[in-house]
Amino acid sequence: MENKSYLRFVNLELTNLTNTECSGIRIIGGGTQIELRNLLIHRIRGGGETGGAMAITVYNKDQTKSRSGLIIDSCTLHDCQPAWSEALTLNGNVEQFQITNNRVYNMNNIGIDFIGMY
Repeated sequence: MENKSYLRFVNLELTNLTNTECSGIRIIGGGTQIELRNLLIHRIRGGGETGGAMAITVYNKDQTKSRSGLIIDSCTLHDCQPAWSEALTLNGNVEQFQITNNRVYNMNNIGIDFIGMY
């Protein structure tokens, strides 16, 4: 989803996604008030030399409009193969977020990563 606001995803299971470049949930661009609560995301697989397969990706390159008010709470992420990427990543102009009470395990790379304008 790109440049979206005021969305809630609660009590969902996302599984068995395989591609060179993919995410269970991908949030791109600016906006506010997205909640991800009590999600089960597993078996997200991908990679290659430049690709990655993230469970949850939040990515915003816009330096003028931030992504804010993001809540990721009580989610379980496991048995993913993010390859060169991370299982849960916030990348770029993302502020005022809460990442709480999550479980991340059995990944082949970084579990949770916050990256500024990379």
